[in-house]
Amino acid sequence: MVKQMTNKEVTHFKKEVLTALDKYLTSLISKGESSKATKIITWIRDWTNFLKFENKFQSKRLPALQRGSIVSANLGFNLGQEYGGPHYGIVLNTSDSRRNSVVTILPLTSIKPETNLEHLEHFKLNLGDELYQLLGLKLQTKKAELTEKQAESNRQYSDIMERLSKLEQSLLVEFEEYSSDPITLAKRSQAILSDMDGITKDKESFEQLIDELDKEEEILKNIARQVLKMKKGSIALLNQVTTISKMWIFDPKNQTSVLYDIVLSKETMDRIDVALKNYIIK
Repeated sequence: MVKQMTNKEVTHFKKEVLTALDKYLTSLISKGESSKATKIITWIRDWTNFLKFENKFQSKRLPALQRGSIVSANLGFNLGQEYGGPHYGIVLNTSDSRRNSVVTILPLTSIKPETNLEHLEHFKLNLGDELYQLLGLKLQTKKAELTEKQAESNRQYSDIMERLSKLEQSLLVEFEEYSSDPITLAKRSQAILSDMDGITKDKESFEQLIDELDKEEEILKNIARQVLKMKKGSIALLNQVTTISKMWIFDPKNQTSVLYDIVLSKETMDRIDVALKNYIIK
């Protein structure tokens, strides 16, 4: 239990701790363990930023996570064999609501070329390539949707440019016919210029659409990257079940997120239930 301290004592204690931390990180770097030092520094930075954000965090802004949902989360920098860093996890909660600020997950690791699936450790469960298949299906669906939207945007662009060209031609004709009659020219040109203003607004809307399509294309690239990570399949780490704040979840954040609605089948979740029961109870 932490004793109550005066402001002066807290300030002194802070200096002691930060000095000790600085010495430890410096020693890691000098011993050639820069990677470990970087991970610790990154974790402290992220943790500090989240502490600042904690009072503003509203879990209701995140989607509710059903059992079997896949999330990508920062598990921190932990000791020994505790899993840490950014990883995928399976939601184990039987129910969830957007008001819940924490979630229990079963961390995953991808199957590596050197992984011996015939002799997995007793705390590992081979889930096969179901996650890869789910992400692959989402990738195909999103690709088809994006292709259709891009084709529609091309049609809109052609229509805008065609209308603009016709109005420009009409305006040239009016100038040639009524160049000697400024009043009539002004009246006749007004309607054309008004139409051109309308096209300009349509063009602005089109440019917004292009920006949205660019964002969707980036989401598509993210999905493709996630798919590749799980190409050989995934393994559940039964000994690493943990409860985390939803603040640590990278994905899904909303309906456009890569992992939104990526949920493992009931059959797979039943296998996980049995495996966890055997690992923890038996």
